Amino acid sequence: MFTLTTILCTLMRDTRYLAAAFLLISMLYASCGRQLPEPKPGMAASGEQRKPATPAERELVKKIREVAAVLNSIYHDPSVVAEVNAAIASGFYEDERVLLADLLYPEESALYSFMHERKTEAGEAISWGSFSRKFREAAPEILNPERAAGIIALVKRSEPGLRRMETANENQGLSGTALSIYYPYSEDFPPGQHPLAVPATVEADWVDVADPACGKAHEHRATDCDKIRIDENYVRENPVHIIGSGAEPAAVARENALLSGGQDFSPALIYLGKVKCTRQYDRLISFTGNGGGSELKFIRGEAYITLNNDQQVVNTEFDVISVHFRRKDIRKEREKAVYAIWDPNWDTARVEQVFGIYEADTRGEREFSGAVDTEIEHPGGETTITPVSYSYTVSTQDNIIRQINWARASFFRYNRSGLAGCGLRNGYTWYDCRLPVSYSLPEL
Repeated sequence: MFTLTTILCTLMRDTRYLAAAFLLISMLYASCGRQLPEPKPGMAASGEQRKPATPAERELVKKIREVAAVLNSIYHDPSVVAEVNAAIASGFYEDERVLLADLLYPEESALYSFMHERKTEAGEAISWGSFSRKFREAAPEILNPERAAGIIALVKRSEPGLRRMETANENQGLSGTALSIYYPYSEDFPPGQHPLAVPATVEADWVDVADPACGKAHEHRATDCDKIRIDENYVRENPVHIIGSGAEPAAVARENALLSGGQDFSPALIYLGKVKCTRQYDRLISFTGNGGGSELKFIRGEAYITLNNDQQVVNTEFDVISVHFRRKDIRKEREKAVYAIWDPNWDTARVEQVFGIYEADTRGEREFSGAVDTEIEHPGGETTITPVSYSYTVSTQDNIIRQINWARASFFRYNRSGLAGCGLRNGYTWYDCRLPVSYSLPEL
């Protein structure tokens, strides 16, 4: 820069070179002001990648690679693609997923029974058993008979609990060995469109993979004929099946939960109404089942004291509601109707309750902690308000999204007013619109 300044000063002092000096200055200005070209769609600018670190993770990724290789071979059969896409479109699993176990063992699969019994549009499109037959034929040739048999046996052995037509509990959720197929933005593509099977070899928002379509009639719009960068932009424009692990059964007919069981609810019943999420909390690609859409957890915590021979015994209870958002739901900022009970009957003795939100991950820990006031009646009839400490550890890599003590009196006073929130939605306050997660808490 010093040399350039010296040259300019010399040119300016000699009037014979004034024109050249001004020309050089204008060229520099134009060069500095010119915008750099934007990355082409499908190309990520940067981002961290976590590779498998333990022997178990490396073995899992090896199996994921092998499954992806088989799928890219058999996906040339339209009936195979139609079966996989129909299984995902059925909505039996949260977040546009299907377990490999369902596809390999359709005769034992609750997913297939689910589609058959409900005669869903997705179920009617299925060519039953095509995937299982083609996979078993191709795997020994693409891998070797021993490796192929090992993968099929692993699927049979590790995933029976997730094939039941139930909502998975906290321990059944994303199993590290439950191989699965994830289809982001699946609703944007025709059911029969040929997808690219991509193995989740890292945890990241992008991964470079070899392009099997170079010189073939399969468009990927890649600038490099040898590699494709799979990222958020790419999967929005092209059908991609990400082979990884984990799938959680959806809560069937959750919107009817309030009407089931014939329970006699008091007016103090509170439920989680609608929820909106505007941030992608998980990586696009993950071999541990921690990628794709975001799984939000809404917690309710209460504390109470029981007296036993004049001894105070502190009790705390926490309930959890799971809400799954697809990546497109988040990008489009769609509101999701949940209709899950947050509290069936907010007892007046529970002066305060804990309300919290976090995004569930397979690794990392955070803690909800603090104190809530609760009413205690002593043997002599005296009633006091007593603070009770609580601590609740959750599995997440992100910061806790929301933690608040709801005071019963103020909650019922303001929940229909829009105060302490962002106005009303369907007659109830819309909360936390300035956070990535906003919601309503209607009453019955």
